[in-house]
Amino acid sequence: MQKNAEFEAMHCVFLCMLMSMILITHICNTEVSEEFMPFETATIQDQNLCKPQHVHISFGDSINEVNIVWSTFGFCVCLVRYGTDPWRYEFRADANHTYFTTLNSRGLKHLYRVNLKGLHSAARYYYQIENDESTAGPFYFQVPPEGKDWSPDFLIFGDLGIHADTINFLVNEALSGHYTALIHAGDLAYDMKDKEGLVGDYFMKEIEPMAAYIPYLTCPGNHEIDFGTFSHYRNRFSMPNTDWPIPIDKMWYSIDIGPVHVISYSSEVFFTNSGKHIEAQRRWLIENLRNANNNRKTTPWIIAFGHRPLYCSTKINDDCSLLSSEVRNGLEDIFTLLGVDLIIQAHEHNYERLWPLYQWNVLNYSYVNPDVPVQIITGAAGSIEGIDNFESYYHPNWSAFRLDSNAFNSYGRLLVVNHSHLFWEQRSINNHTTLDSIWIVKERPGPESTTVPVTSRTYHGTKITTSTYVIALSISLGILLAVILLLFILRQFFRARRIKLFLSQCRPEDSWPVPYSNFSSPEEEENL
Repeated sequence: MQKNAEFEAMHCVFLCMLMSMILITHICNTEVSEEFMPFETATIQDQNLCKPQHVHISFGDSINEVNIVWSTFGFCVCLVRYGTDPWRYEFRADANHTYFTTLNSRGLKHLYRVNLKGLHSAARYYYQIENDESTAGPFYFQVPPEGKDWSPDFLIFGDLGIHADTINFLVNEALSGHYTALIHAGDLAYDMKDKEGLVGDYFMKEIEPMAAYIPYLTCPGNHEIDFGTFSHYRNRFSMPNTDWPIPIDKMWYSIDIGPVHVISYSSEVFFTNSGKHIEAQRRWLIENLRNANNNRKTTPWIIAFGHRPLYCSTKINDDCSLLSSEVRNGLEDIFTLLGVDLIIQAHEHNYERLWPLYQWNVLNYSYVNPDVPVQIITGAAGSIEGIDNFESYYHPNWSAFRLDSNAFNSYGRLLVVNHSHLFWEQRSINNHTTLDSIWIVKERPGPESTTVPVTSRTYHGTKITTSTYVIALSISLGILLAVILLLFILRQFFRARRIKLFLSQCRPEDSWPVPYSNFSSPEEEENL
């Protein structure tokens, strides 16, 4: 039986295109599979109702306070016993409780928090969580030294999901004894709300071996939005100088850690809840930075971290790549005019270090006494979404160094050496090598000037031009036309082949479309 060769060819072409689209969609939207994680749908019969789980700590209102947060399957009256002697806990603190159900129908719903105050500087404290039925611990933490003349060391990463190979390495690195705090610059777990909260439970379990011992500082990312509620982020974490659960209208905070004033801000206010929290954060940032500048003699460094970058050279239509960016328009002037020294960001699944720039203009091709904030993007800790690749045709002059696939599964380390020197490095877990490093030197603390030498918010980059876009568009159109032409040629080829096949099968006795004998010869037609 004859098959329509043209139809088969066209069918194969479109089938391949359809399968490619399905594969891409699957990769981009893959949810956490229950085969990947040893999820246990707990029941009252098989679960210890009061077993404390997901233990993690952060600083309180100062580095001499520590918040401890954990969860249980059922409600229990819990407390924390703690002290500087591992064999005898001198103090106790009763826990506050919240019942957390929003987007958390299968996750642990009973969360607890204690705030330990009046801790002695440079002391190691041991603690244990207790209730009538169960205990967890002992755990320990180190209170930082007093004063400003010491060197905080931070382990920094962004976009860390439960699928990442990085987590076990980060645990080992965190417990090396070097680090003052861990900083997670948004996008936790991917996503904590998924599987009705089980992904959040799994992530908290994964980070407990480091977060129960070293303060875990966070900021919200787009994967914490939870349909505008930020419910998992606000309930599962307790941050410095904020209430708990974290109020949705104050998901930002600051704390002094030795010679550094650390600010955590929310880039998500520009994309959620109709922007109604933008002004509250703006006013808070201005007041906070003005106060920090008054303390520059004792606390010379100001470091801010948030999720979405102000700038990026990744061309995937993210806010940071747009000429008019919500985050940049909302924060750049504040951070520049009020003297932020370093901005740490994530969101882009790669690593990028920028030259000091303002309004698209590079002001320093150096990190010695930069006039404006230094910006670093470290979003390659590892997520199920993979890496965000850079386009080779687009490398703006303000991008000093960048890596995409070679930076996957990497993290940052920031050492505040003294009042004038910071050391930053990006490190890979794959071969334990340093991918990038810089020194930031500030011989004069504080903003370099109250104004900056750019008068309008217009784009002045030198590497991106209209011709660049024309070339890229021309290439895209050329590829599209080539595909159309190929389909047309195939159609014509198979059509001709079909006609030839049909004619080769025609015989004189065939009666379609008319009997061969009914055709008149040229001589007969002339006689007629």
